[in-house]
Amino acid sequence: IHSLSSLGLTTGPEVLNQYVQRNTEKNKRQLYGFKVLGQKKITVQGQPAVQVEATHKMQGLNLKVLVVYFVKGELAYSVTGSALENRYDEFKPAFEKMASSFK
Repeated sequence: IHSLSSLGLTTGPEVLNQYVQRNTEKNKRQLYGFKVLGQKKITVQGQPAVQVEATHKMQGLNLKVLVVYFVKGELAYSVTGSALENRYDEFKPAFEKMASSFK
């Protein structure tokens, strides 16, 4: 959870896209081999959201992540589920349920 002001962002129609872009750039710098596989617009509790699927490596393991970004009021949220790449499909429904139930 981040306050928009601490991120240097202001509310408006582009704030969600800016938040996603900043986090994607940060992940590319901080996570070895970070690669976005797909991104789509969704809703979380009626709020616009963006779902990103990506892969990266950590301690020799291939990981796949699902991140859901959304903004509510003055706060920006990212909800992340991560699993070994070869087991991701097994956990994806739980990740999606977790993100969609966020209030």
